[in-house]
Amino acid sequence: MANDIRRITELTYKAASGTITPEEWEELSAYVHESPENWKRFEERIEKLRVNERLEILRQWERAKEVSEGKVIQDLYIQRKSYVRMWKRVLVAAIVVLIAGSVAIWKMKSEKNVPPVAKDIALQNDVLPGTNKALLTLANGSTIMLDSAGKGTLARQGNMQVVKLDSGVIAYNGHQGNGSGEMLYNTITTPRGGQYKLILPDGSKVWLNAATVLKYPIAFTGAGRSVELLSGEAYFEVVHEPSQPFMLHVPASRPGDQELAIQVLGTNFDVNAYPDEPATDASLLKGSVKVMKGSKAVLLHPGEQAESHNGSGSITVNSSVNVEGLVAWKDGMFSFDRAGTEAVMRQLARWYDVDISYEGKVPARQFVGTIPRNVPASDVLKLLELNHVHFKIEGKKIIVTP
Repeated sequence: MANDIRRITELTYKAASGTITPEEWEELSAYVHESPENWKRFEERIEKLRVNERLEILRQWERAKEVSEGKVIQDLYIQRKSYVRMWKRVLVAAIVVLIAGSVAIWKMKSEKNVPPVAKDIALQNDVLPGTNKALLTLANGSTIMLDSAGKGTLARQGNMQVVKLDSGVIAYNGHQGNGSGEMLYNTITTPRGGQYKLILPDGSKVWLNAATVLKYPIAFTGAGRSVELLSGEAYFEVVHEPSQPFMLHVPASRPGDQELAIQVLGTNFDVNAYPDEPATDASLLKGSVKVMKGSKAVLLHPGEQAESHNGSGSITVNSSVNVEGLVAWKDGMFSFDRAGTEAVMRQLARWYDVDISYEGKVPARQFVGTIPRNVPASDVLKLLELNHVHFKIEGKKIIVTP
C-alpha cells in the first residue's frame, strides 16, 4: 500500500512538471483505472496539487497588486471571452486534471471541482492515432511504400543505395556523386495520419510530421546542401559542415507570396509550413540559422522563432515561445501553449486523418498542456471537453459544438 501511494504521488508530480515519459503515462493511467480505491488515492494527490497551485497564484496575485493595482498576469490562466470578475478568475486560475486514459496539465478558469470523469463523447466509432508510414518517390518516378517495405536495400540510384535500417529509418549509403554528373532527387511524403524519420545522404536527420512532403538530392555535391520542404512540418538535426552550408527552401504556399529560405551550418530546428496554417514558422533549438524572405532576413538564436504570415513579405521574431513544446510531436506528444480551438483541431485532423466541422460558433477557448499522440482520438477529446467545448465523432469526422 505504501509503495502504491509513493508511486502514484511520484507519477502525478512528474505529470504536473512535464517530465513524465509515455511509458510512465500509461502506468499512471492503468493504475488510476484499476479500482475505485486507486482513483480515490489519485484524486487526493490531485487535490494537493490543486491547493498548492492556488496558494502560489494567491502569492503572485498579491505581488502583482503591489506593483500595479488591477493588472492581471495573463499567463496564469487560460483566457476565455466570457469571464468572471478579475479577482475571482485569478484565485481559481489553475486546476490540474489527469483523466480518461491520458494525462494532461490544464490551466482552467473555474472555481468548481472538475468531475473525475468527463462526459462521454458521442461517437459511432473511435479513430486510432497515426503511425510510421510514408511514400518514397525515386528519381525515375517509381515509388516505395516505406511502412510495408522490408529491411535492407530498397533501391539503387547511381552510386547510392536507399536502405531501410532495422529501426525502420530510411538512410542513404554510397559515394557522394551519382556517376553521371546528373543531380537526382528523391521525395518522401507522409500522409495525414503518418510520420517518418529520414537520414539524408550527409548524415543529417529529419523527422517528418503528418501531411509533409520533402524533396532532396540523393547526394550532396558542390558548394552547398539544398533541400526543399514542399509542405508540412519537419524537424532537422543538421550535420555541421562549414564548407558546405545547408539550405532549406520553403516554396510560397499562396499566389503572390515569396519563398522562405533558411541557411544553417549545423543546428537543430523545426519548420512548420502547412498551407492551412496562417503563417510559416521556423523554431530554433540549437545553433543558429538565418531566415530569409525576399529582401528580409533575420538571425535566430536558440529559443527563438521566426514567423512569416502567408501573403506577407515580413518576418517577425518571437523570443517567448516554448520551442521544446513546439517539437514535442517528434517525441510522441501533443503540446499546446494557449492554442485556440481551431489550431488544436488542425493538429488533430492531420494526425488522426479526420475532417473537422463546426456546429454553430467556434468555441473561443485556449488550451495549455501535453497529451500523448499514441491514444485514440476520443481520449484527447475527453480532455479538451474539460474546457467547455464538446465533440462528436462520426466515422472519419469530428464535429465541434459549443
